[in-house]
Amino acid sequence: MPTFAQNRFGHLPSLPGLAARLGAALATSLALAACATTSLPAAPVYQQSNSSTEAEYQPYLVPGPNALTGQAVQVLADGRRLPVVGRTVTLDPATSTGNDWWRVAGRVYGERLSLPPTESFARARRTAVTDGEGRFAFRQLPAGSYWIRTDYGGLGADSPRGLLGGRVAVPAAGAVVLDRPAE
Repeated sequence: MPTFAQNRFGHLPSLPGLAARLGAALATSLALAACATTSLPAAPVYQQSNSSTEAEYQPYLVPGPNALTGQAVQVLADGRRLPVVGRTVTLDPATSTGNDWWRVAGRVYGERLSLPPTESFARARRTAVTDGEGRFAFRQLPAGSYWIRTDYGGLGADSPRGLLGGRVAVPAAGAVVLDRPAE
């Protein structure tokens, strides 16, 4: 029986012969891919940022005296509540750009990694990771309105998954429970 590197006659294939066969296989693969009719969904389209929308982030870029704590809980179809463990919770200022992001992609599971193309949005975003009970905390927050969100779900294709979240006011929010779908 030939080994991986040998042909059926026990000889190693020549480099030019191997390259030719690989080139032909690659060309065939590319031709088949070009014939495929599936297409990727369009990327989210965000409003253009400008100096005015970027300036809205200034109050959110400095530490503040407030804290926001909470727990992320997935409510199952049978009513049981399971903590969402080890997931990233994001907290984004509800500025013009932040509101546009939420409308376009922030509450859509398939777009959960999409961010608007603005440096201020990325700099102002805060993240925390839920603990073994689904609890999270944000500290040194300036007062203001924020979008808070996390995802849940299993790894299997048939596992339920989605996003939990919504709008919160800091410092008025106090403890937050994320247990409803992001709407």
